[in-house]
Amino acid sequence: MIFKGFAEKIKAFISDGFLSGAVSLTVSVFVVKLLGYVYKVPLSFILGDVGMGYFNSAYTVFSFFFLICTGGIPKAVSIVTAELSQTKLPRESYVAIKGVLRLFILIGTALSVAMLLGSGPLAMLIGNSGAVYSIMSIAPSLLFVAAGGVARGYLTGIGALVPVALSQVIEGVVKFVFGLVFALVSVAVSGDVKIVSAATVVGVTLGAAISNTYLLVSMKSKNKSEKTEQKIEIYVDKRKVLKRIITVAAPMTISSAVMGLSGIIDLGLIMQRLRGMGMSENSAGALYGNYTTLAIPMLNLVIALLSPITVAALPLLAARFSSGDKNGLKKRAESVFSLTLFFAAPMGLTFAVFSEQILTMLFSDTSAKIAAPQLMLLSPAIMVLPLVTVLNTVLEATARPHLPLLSL
Repeated sequence: MIFKGFAEKIKAFISDGFLSGAVSLTVSVFVVKLLGYVYKVPLSFILGDVGMGYFNSAYTVFSFFFLICTGGIPKAVSIVTAELSQTKLPRESYVAIKGVLRLFILIGTALSVAMLLGSGPLAMLIGNSGAVYSIMSIAPSLLFVAAGGVARGYLTGIGALVPVALSQVIEGVVKFVFGLVFALVSVAVSGDVKIVSAATVVGVTLGAAISNTYLLVSMKSKNKSEKTEQKIEIYVDKRKVLKRIITVAAPMTISSAVMGLSGIIDLGLIMQRLRGMGMSENSAGALYGNYTTLAIPMLNLVIALLSPITVAALPLLAARFSSGDKNGLKKRAESVFSLTLFFAAPMGLTFAVFSEQILTMLFSDTSAKIAAPQLMLLSPAIMVLPLVTVLNTVLEATARPHLPLLSL
């Protein structure tokens, strides 16, 4: 029943330009993930499981702050931009969103400083003190991520998904090239795995800076073209639009913050339990590094490859809801669900059955054998989590963002 009328459902999205946007984002995600795995294979040999433990610990802490910056605002900006597009006045959103952009530049700066100054206590809190330098290296990227998130939401809302896709590729390429270069240079200069990990993380920060700057430039460029086409000045109730964006973003941001916090709690619990079993900090960090370098990325790979479907669909669903087209909204929601399940189910089964074989193709036999049982146990989530993302997207597009927060 789920796939009944599947072709007809997809045709409806093709007419909206959904498919081309989703495809461009999917291609960019695939390229980025491919670069990521090509990047992690030599990196795992350079850093070892201990160094990858430092690297991934810093990334887990960063993810909490990252989700605060990007969990709600890009989606909210995308939804409001799509709603305003129904009035044929797309520049309204840009004028109001400039205020949101300034606000999030300040928030990003504050979070960067907080993470930088709190790097020591955060490293101690998660039970991996050697990650302190890596946390310090990744902290500045929050400023760029916060500003770029606003631009990403605006571009998605007006259907300009190609710049969004290109920004992801830019970030992946920069992280890949400079991350490995900095890693190799630091090995030659220092050799201390803590310093090597921190130097590698600088590539992540540089990638965030360049890619999000590109998004901001693209946002400004798109606005200039809209201004030229309209050739009129528009009165904008900035406070009304800003209030609408914040109202939509608040529950999404809280949900994302809860997810990020749960990641930090998981990290702390895993490290403490492993230490409680008698492992040294280095051994526990190495096992955690194996888990987060091999098993978790496979789960994230499926979610990342399927997320463009919901990203491209969000403004379309919001526009249908805003215009009162319940039938069109229903058809497109069913299409997103069917398309996601169509890919998620076989991916989950593949990882469940061939977990060790897949990991062995990418990593050393020893590391792969340790991570294979973990990946097998994660495989049911590979089928379920993308569907949860679809349901959350539909609820967010239909002015019920508090429900995903309650379910979380």
